[in-house]
Amino acid sequence: MFKKLVVGALATGIALTGGIGAASASTENTASELAMQCKNTQPQETQKGSGIYYKYECKSQRIFANSYTDNQGITWYLKGITDMDGQYEAYYEGRKY
Repeated sequence: MFKKLVVGALATGIALTGGIGAASASTENTASELAMQCKNTQPQETQKGSGIYYKYECKSQRIFANSYTDNQGITWYLKGITDMDGQYEAYYEGRKY
């Protein structure tokens, strides 16, 4: 009787977790981890005609300018820095004055 109870409980547990393969599947390089890769982007306008732009910059050191003006006349302001597993990604917002 006890043996049947244990086997039934194990079978139920395996069935509820999606099988042995799903329970022991690797979680490395999943979509969420791939989305966490550091990126450099071109300036993009938040809304067409708004005059407010945003971009991301990626560097190996956590040193970013608080503000600067690029060759297109956009003045960029640092809004935040994110640690991306050894690299750093800065989020900038800018305006063309």
